[in-house]
Amino acid sequence: MRRYYALLLEKPGTVAIVRVYDDEVTRLAETHFEWDVDTNYRFELQVHGQLLLATIDGAKLLEVTDGDTRLDGGCIAYVVDAACILIEKLVKHGTDTAMVVLFQ
Repeated sequence: MRRYYALLLEKPGTVAIVRVYDDEVTRLAETHFEWDVDTNYRFELQVHGQLLLATIDGAKLLEVTDGDTRLDGGCIAYVVDAACILIEKLVKHGTDTAMVVLFQ
């Protein structure tokens, strides 16, 4: 079972929010964002009900409302594909209906 939202850095120069529900991957939003390998970034993904807000280094990059209500709760995880990450800290603030997650 794979069910989550993800804030992704993708090549070339793209940041995206996706929803994964088992084998179904839905791209909810994307925008241009120049990023570099071996550079530290501060990720923030806020979930307020169906509203998702994504910032990197304090700059708001994406805002999207997901009309699919199947992901109305869950956990936090790191997802890494063909790379590695170093995490200084993970901070979660929130309730059952709103969550803010910081990856530094």
